[in-house]
Amino acid sequence: MKPLENHKMRFIKILFLIIVFVSIFLLGLNNHGLWTPDEPRVAEIGREMAERGNFFIPELNKRPFLEQPPLYYASMAILFRLAGKAEESLARLPSAIYGMAGVFATFLLGYTLFGMTTGIISAFIISTSFEYFRVSHWAIVDSALSCFIFFAMFFFIKGYSIGDKRKKSLHYLLFYVFCTLAFFVKGFIGIGIPAVAVLSFLILDKNIKEITKMQLWIGLLLFLISLFLWAICLYNYGGMEYIRVFFIDNNLLRFLPGGKSGHHRPFYYYFTEFPAGFMPWSIFLIPTFFYVFSKNAHHDRKGLLFLLCWFISGFVLFSLSATKRILYLLPLFAPISILTSAFIEYIINSWPVKGLYRIFLWIYGFMYLLMGIMFLPMVKYISKIYPIALDSKEFVFSIIISICLIVLSLICLKKLLQHKIKQYFYLVGGCLYGILLFALLIGTPFVDQYKNFKPFAEKIINYIPKDSSIYAYKPDETIRGFIPFYTKRYLEEIHDRTGLFSLMEKKETVYIVIRDKDNKLKKELLNEGFIEVMDFTKGSESSLSLFKR
Repeated sequence: MKPLENHKMRFIKILFLIIVFVSIFLLGLNNHGLWTPDEPRVAEIGREMAERGNFFIPELNKRPFLEQPPLYYASMAILFRLAGKAEESLARLPSAIYGMAGVFATFLLGYTLFGMTTGIISAFIISTSFEYFRVSHWAIVDSALSCFIFFAMFFFIKGYSIGDKRKKSLHYLLFYVFCTLAFFVKGFIGIGIPAVAVLSFLILDKNIKEITKMQLWIGLLLFLISLFLWAICLYNYGGMEYIRVFFIDNNLLRFLPGGKSGHHRPFYYYFTEFPAGFMPWSIFLIPTFFYVFSKNAHHDRKGLLFLLCWFISGFVLFSLSATKRILYLLPLFAPISILTSAFIEYIINSWPVKGLYRIFLWIYGFMYLLMGIMFLPMVKYISKIYPIALDSKEFVFSIIISICLIVLSLICLKKLLQHKIKQYFYLVGGCLYGILLFALLIGTPFVDQYKNFKPFAEKIINYIPKDSSIYAYKPDETIRGFIPFYTKRYLEEIHDRTGLFSLMEKKETVYIVIRDKDNKLKKELLNEGFIEVMDFTKGSESSLSLFKR
């Protein structure tokens, strides 16, 4: 009966983990509107792609949007067409699916390199790290990029480790397929990250001859054929201008200083921002690297080297790029999650451990205690910063959450004091899971009162007659995204005063929408005789207004 009981317990554990992971990614997709800065743009591109039936050329408000290739938007458009409608939850579903697939790829990597325990822990770490968690609930392309890169690296290391030539070739072919898919999500960075990671690994592993076994010509041929076919589509729709915009402006110049894109940051930007994105697990970054580089590391050296090459080479590559955002580092979350899980597995199996490692365990436990103590003050502080009302029920619920966090964290610290290290990690994992569920089910609708532009779109669609055009003066990507998405009516864009003056010559009533950060546009329209008929303020730096004349 004992083997049967063990099999049953293993099944229960796996089922429990599936429920945990699925709930983390699928809850909270439909309880808030499209949030800036990215979701309105991405969702509207997907909606327009579904409406036109053209899955090759992304467009935003009927204008080409060539910052990224079409693959992510196409996956969203397919969902819209299958559902017969475009709504927020469907817009976020591709990110959630790619996020779950990325977690599965991380598990496969951890399991292949170091075994089942490391695979499970690494899957939990990446799914609960704050930036990966956020992006997986956000309509944005980076979830798909990281997913394809994770699978590409999995198939590379499998092919590298297999002696059989036929299986090796098959795994390397799949490596090239997923690299190509990553390119069609976000351009050359989808190939650059795997390339520098693999090359640095082969050099440091002193096995550069493996390149001759990888049949690079197959990967190059696959990529060039795919690229050529898409380039033909670009040329047919926009000539050499479309090709230049994508390859030069949105790939080469984004990497070089002085490019046209925004988000320019100094070289050291990721050194300060990555720990915040990898929270709460970044508490363990220092002891993890101490463990990985120590002579007494219990895990396979080749596997550790592979993960280090992937993380460090990618980190350097992203740091060299002129444009930087913390979500750009998402393709590096798998290797650092597996390295962190290897450290945690070592702690569990080798307890008691050296004093340095214990210090960070205590810091990690006290972090949850501090979060419990500061939870209610933080909620009140947020409600004061943003124009959000905190009613009595929410206040009482916040008190309950605060008390639960404090009690659970104290139990965690007690388990650590009693050297019950497994129970300690189970409890802190439960605390983190509870915090994320609260963020999804309670926190997100709470903040949505501040972030949601949908009410403004509903007001203007009821105010402006159906036969009248909706104009937008100097619109940004947000206003070009959310108004067509919610109203299903495209904007007539006015980008300069010349266009504004020609608009003023029209005899019929003209309606103009603006998104103003410093009231400059509002003053300009008022000076030209336009009347503000609707105002919708969202914070101190951004307000929406409807004018007519």
